[in-house]
Amino acid sequence: MTRLEHRINRVLDHINQHPHGDLSLETLAAIAGLSRFHFHRLFKDQTAEPLNAFVNRQRLERAIRELRADRDLTLTDAALNAGFSSLSDFSRTFKSRYTVAASRWNRRDPLQVSKIRQTGPFNERYTDLELASPPFVVTIQRIPAQTLAYIRVTKPYEGSRLQRALYEFHSALDAARLTVTGELLGLSLNDPDVTPLEQCLYDWAIPIAETVQLKTIRHGLTLRSQPAFRVASITVHGDIKRVDAAWDYLYRHWLPLSPYLPAHLPAVEHYRQPPDRLDWHTWHLDCWLPIEEASE
Repeated sequence: MTRLEHRINRVLDHINQHPHGDLSLETLAAIAGLSRFHFHRLFKDQTAEPLNAFVNRQRLERAIRELRADRDLTLTDAALNAGFSSLSDFSRTFKSRYTVAASRWNRRDPLQVSKIRQTGPFNERYTDLELASPPFVVTIQRIPAQTLAYIRVTKPYEGSRLQRALYEFHSALDAARLTVTGELLGLSLNDPDVTPLEQCLYDWAIPIAETVQLKTIRHGLTLRSQPAFRVASITVHGDIKRVDAAWDYLYRHWLPLSPYLPAHLPAVEHYRQPPDRLDWHTWHLDCWLPIEEASE
């Protein structure tokens, strides 16, 4: 068992033993001793199920076991015993998963998982063959301390907001006359599997030569100091599916067998060529997973 499997198992045990407790992302990440930036993805890679889906399924199956065992038990009591906040919450989850109302189930017949849940996007995973062909090469790099100029994009996955923001970023850099010392970076500050899309944030950033105060703002740009950090890096040149597969390889294959844990920093895409120069179809970048030495 790898150390990551051990940490995820610790969370699974906690969920099973405390169905009424605080099962938020922050709490469970702390129990695993992992950064919340990366815990959700690692959990999904280890269990093949997103955190919220796993918690709801555990509660649902606990309620079903009680209802099978005690035909006189009310749906409300079964729901609350299993950790649901209300009968309506339980009923909605039950109907979504089994396509039948809980009140219409006779507590004897087997429950068939609905087709939409079996084929839903959260169950899609790259096969080992897809991840290994062609093989990914992981290198460990130290990124030096530097000053970053960045622009924050709200609702980045809505329409062409990300593309428009990059154009604005280039224009602001030209107007500010800052001395650029590195290449374009993209930092996703939220996991879209956890955070609603309308609440996600994304930073376009680039290293600059100027030494600044943290709150300095120029021409719509915010400047901040970035301490040095280490990354596990994969270079990718291909379509967006190849980029996604590289991230999957880092989290699912490389990290569990490495002596590292993810650092409490967002994952970074280091663009060797800006995507707007490649018409947003081909990508040439490094996937940077911030890492730190494991303490156990």
